Amino acid sequence: MNALPWHDRLRHLALGGPLGIRPTRGLLLALLLWAAGTVGVVALGERAVARDEVARVADVQRELQWAVEGLRHSVRRALETLEDLHALAQLRRRMEHAGDAAATAAIGDRLAAIARQERFGIRQIAEIDADGMLRWTTTPGWEPVDLSDREHFQVHRDGRRALFVSRPVMGRASGSWTVQFTRPILEDGHFAGVIVFSIDPRLLSRALERIHQHSGIIVGILRTADRTLIARSENAAQYVGLQPVFHFQMTEELRRDRGGFLRTRSNLDDTSSFYSFRILDEAPLVLAARTPAAVVEEPAAVFRHWVRLGVGTGSLLALAAIAILFQRRQTAATRRLLEDIRHDSATARAAWQRLDQLTSAAPAALYAAEITAQEGAPPTGLSRNHFTGNVERVTGWPPEALAPAASIAERTDNAGRLGRLEFLRRLAEHGEASTEYRLRRPDGSWIRVREDGRVIGRQGGALQICGSLSDVTRSETADHAPLPATP
Repeated sequence: MNALPWHDRLRHLALGGPLGIRPTRGLLLALLLWAAGTVGVVALGERAVARDEVARVADVQRELQWAVEGLRHSVRRALETLEDLHALAQLRRRMEHAGDAAATAAIGDRLAAIARQERFGIRQIAEIDADGMLRWTTTPGWEPVDLSDREHFQVHRDGRRALFVSRPVMGRASGSWTVQFTRPILEDGHFAGVIVFSIDPRLLSRALERIHQHSGIIVGILRTADRTLIARSENAAQYVGLQPVFHFQMTEELRRDRGGFLRTRSNLDDTSSFYSFRILDEAPLVLAARTPAAVVEEPAAVFRHWVRLGVGTGSLLALAAIAILFQRRQTAATRRLLEDIRHDSATARAAWQRLDQLTSAAPAALYAAEITAQEGAPPTGLSRNHFTGNVERVTGWPPEALAPAASIAERTDNAGRLGRLEFLRRLAEHGEASTEYRLRRPDGSWIRVREDGRVIGRQGGALQICGSLSDVTRSETADHAPLPATP
């Protein structure tokens, strides 16, 4: 049995609010654990999202690096072919100077056939002399043209010995837009002219497109000097000849590795993308591969959404489980309380029934009552909430008639009313009192009644009283004065 009285336990239970869950120490501890667990799971979820995004970026970086490396091998093979063709073109020049017309024609026809095949995008192979005049080309019907104003001639005339790559220019001999790959002709260490390989950027871009079609990766070839695009695997006609801007710093690592990986927004199409690039040692070229950042951001956003949704759902389910658990505990406590109330009520009824049996022939009737009074004011009434069954035999009145606080005052005389007020005051001050007064019975006759009372407890602002009413009618006259109340 719970140590608290059932009415106190009922009051405590009511403090639990609309859900009936009182903030007990166990509930507060469970909520603290839930909050800490939620924070921990959220942190783990965000960490998983971050790791997922890092892994996706790493995958993209590997794919772009593979694309750049594949392009690098293809460009190397093309450059090796150009080296062989450069040697063959110089051999044709030497045969011509030696007066071997047959060898000169045969080599020239071979070079012309290679140009017609458009291998590696080659449109034309030509020779410029030391004065900048076109003196031979694979283009049919050519005529001598002054090319001394061309950059690809001037750089070699001014001393460049390595391979040079020009911007896309309109060829005066070929009549089409081409990029010039050039090497100087050296005789006894002195500049004697330039061998020119005119590469069509459209043909080169188509070759790149065939390699990387449906891969989702765009590759391109740029000049190192000014980053001008000379070939692109997608939308080449729109972007070749333009200069994409890459914002990066030339670090020691970049100088050593001759390549890098970055994310930036393209100034050409305003798209945020990941880039991998490599600077060639064999030629003044940069090879780059690009994929939109959305290939990482969109799957990462979906993963982040589901992780956060799962964390939120799990947290709410855990909170609901805590609420259900404590609600069940509170429901069980309420059921136990109701059982205790029923048990106490049954016990009380049995006790009063037993008391009624014992007092049925007694000369005094017992009652339980309460006295309530405003602070600083004397009590004015006593409300009886239970009588033993012999009250009607002793007083002539049924229990319900004597229960209200003013019931005695209405059935006695003035002296009796004054005596009872003093009785109530003494009872409140000293805890017990007694008085006698005249009481009118239902048939109009009068009896003399003695009332004794004792305070047995306090609940809130009310005094719990146990008292008795006894018929002490004497042989004196009916107007016998009441005895004074005694403490």
